[in-house]
Amino acid sequence: MSQTSGTNVLLEAASLSMRVAAKYVAPYSHRNSPQKFTQAQLMTCLVLRAYLKTTYRGLIELLETADGLRARLGLRRLPHYSTLKKFADRKDVLQIVDCMLLEMVQQLDA
Repeated sequence: MSQTSGTNVLLEAASLSMRVAAKYVAPYSHRNSPQKFTQAQLMTCLVLRAYLKTTYRGLIELLETADGLRARLGLRRLPHYSTLKKFADRKDVLQIVDCMLLEMVQQLDA
C-alpha cells in the first residue's frame, strides 16, 4: 500500500495528537510523579490505540518496532501496557481523548 503524498499518516496523526494533547493536559499529573512519560505521550498512545483499533499490548508491540513513531512521541523508553491501562482508567481521561479525537478530525478537515 503506497502513499502518493509521501507522508506517513500514522506519524502525522501522532504529531497532531501530541500538539492537541499539550492543550488539554499538564506535562505531569503531579510534581512528585515519576516523570517517566508525559501525560501528552500517554494520551497520544491512547489516541493511537483508538486509531489503530488495537489492544494496549498490541500498541506497545507496534511501538517496539516503529523507531520513527517512538521518536515522534519523544519516547526514550516504552511504557508497560499496564501503564497505559491505568492511565486510561483515570477519571476524565477517556473524555479528554474523545475531545482530542474530535479536534484532530476538525483540524484534518480544515
